[in-house]
Parts: sequence; C-alpha cells; structure tokens
Amino acid sequence: MIEISLLEYLALKMNCEYLSDLRYKPVCKKRLRYLISETYAHKSGEEAEWIEACVYLTGERKNTGAKAYERLLQFCEEETPGSGEE
Repeated sequence: MIEISLLEYLALKMNCEYLSDLRYKPVCKKRLRYLISETYAHKSGEEAEWIEACVYLTGERKNTGAKAYERLLQFCEEETPGSGEE
C-alpha cells in the first residue's frame, strides 16, 4: 500500500496538478472543508500532519493536531479574494 501525506491527499482530492495549487490557486473551500472534516475522522492520530497542513495553508503553527484541525476549518470559512465563492 502506498501512503501519501495529508497535504498530498488533499491536493489529489482537490484535483490540483501541484501541491502548491492548494496554497496559491483559488480552491473551493467548501470542498476543502468537507475533505478536511472527512479525513480528520480517519487520521486523527497523525498530529504532525495536521500541524504541517495548518502551517502550509494558513501560515500559522498550532501546538496540537486538534488545534491545527480547528484552524483549518476556520480557514475554510474565510473568504478568499477573487475566488468567486459566497
């Protein structure tokens, strides 16, 4: 079985050609929120990956995976300039 990181999984599921597309291209945050919520139930033990994803997507470091998860959900609720989402 091939294992991929949380960030790679999210990029794959969001149909991003590159990992950096998650960060620099407008993405559908509703879909990202769904994927984050769905994945948390399955990978809650991977604390370091949640912290890494939080740093990569928000630029903020959290002390625990749970706090990083909560910040990622909050990030998905924030409007992105030019995304066209409402």
